[in-house]
Amino acid sequence: MSVEPEPGLLAALDAWRTMSARQQPAWPDAAAVVAATAELATMPPLVFAGEADILTTRLAAAGRGEAFLLQGGDCAETFAEATADRIRNKIKTILQMAIVLTYGASMPIVKMGRMAGQYAKPRSSDDETRDGVTLPAYRGDAVNAYAFTPEARTPDPHRLLDAYHRSSATLNLVRAFTTGGFADLRRVHEWNRGFTANPAYSRYEEVAAGEIDHAIRVTMSRTRRGYILPATHFASNSTDPDLPPMGMRLRLRADADLRGITGQALVIARAMQRYGLIVADNGSNWFFQGAPHPGWDDDDLAQLKSIPGTAFEVVDSGPVHE
Repeated sequence: MSVEPEPGLLAALDAWRTMSARQQPAWPDAAAVVAATAELATMPPLVFAGEADILTTRLAAAGRGEAFLLQGGDCAETFAEATADRIRNKIKTILQMAIVLTYGASMPIVKMGRMAGQYAKPRSSDDETRDGVTLPAYRGDAVNAYAFTPEARTPDPHRLLDAYHRSSATLNLVRAFTTGGFADLRRVHEWNRGFTANPAYSRYEEVAAGEIDHAIRVTMSRTRRGYILPATHFASNSTDPDLPPMGMRLRLRADADLRGITGQALVIARAMQRYGLIVADNGSNWFFQGAPHPGWDDDDLAQLKSIPGTAFEVVDSGPVHE
């Protein structure tokens, strides 16, 4: 079923056409521009309404501090670089960065790619001069070519159609990669082996500097059969839903009473409030450890034992995989 929009709404959407556009090429063939834009108007949208709604919801979560936004991509794309290998490598880089941020921030990462359409660039001048020769400025592959020749620099409206088709092909490939197993975080975890080889241990140097800027790994004596990404394993066969899965995030509540806690213990407690904890293995309840260093003060750290388990809350961090 479709609903006809109100006439006033359509008029408002087209109001931009009455405004002056200063970053426009000097198209030599006005009829060709009209023909190209008319054909573009018949094409399906590159991004669908449902995808835009999902992004809006996730950006809202980031705005509330419930997620972290990671955006990556090119300032400008070229037709020649719109290949499967290059697109795959860009996605791979963004996913690798996302998993590191997930470990550090202990919250969902909204991954946004600046790609599949960056084929036009604004210019401070309409012309470019080299060795006394003046030609139209290169405005991106959607308008003209980079080579400094009259033929290459002449704005060509057919390139607008090429840009649409390249963008569509790129988006289709991105969707295939991200839904076909390429983006499985178990695979990304393997890419990052070594890069994140040092787990989320508390390091004395961080505590001495007064701040830990990542989540802290913690163990529990009993866990369930399941894990939450980016964790990739479970260490129990129990199906008790009341037990924590691997990768579950916890956070020391903001209203937890830290009065009386000082020194090294206070630095760690504040990190638990800001970045949280990740259930990383089976072991003693609420056990976490620091990288070996003679500067640790066991008596100081013992203050953390005064914080009860009820002072922590579970952070909603995704479905449990089995």
